[in-house]
Amino acid sequence: MQHTVTLSISENVANSAEAEARRTSQSVEEVLVSWLNRGGDTDLEAMPDNELLVVCDSMMAVEQQEELSEILDRNREGGLDASSRERMKELMTQYQQGLLRKARALKIAVERGLAAGLNYSLRGQ
Repeated sequence: MQHTVTLSISENVANSAEAEARRTSQSVEEVLVSWLNRGGDTDLEAMPDNELLVVCDSMMAVEQQEELSEILDRNREGGLDASSRERMKELMTQYQQGLLRKARALKIAVERGLAAGLNYSLRGQ
């Protein structure tokens, strides 16, 4: 049995869902239902390989990247008001959380043999 529910979600959640919908060719509603069915915060360990690889390749939505770049440029020039500073914090938090999620997904993908490990060397070591 299905139930219809009306929810108010934050702009960040809406933007993330829209970006995920574009990346996966789904509707925003399908993305939100999928997230809810997985318990909200997606459990990367339980994610199927193809979905995990999508997370590994995910990026912040272009519109958000452009907005963040513009706000950071204005910040360097010292021209941000309180609402712009708050928006910069929101976008930076979203960006950092996205990077952390990608890193976790990549670790799991490497463990599953889906991706090559990252090799690096430290100079002078």
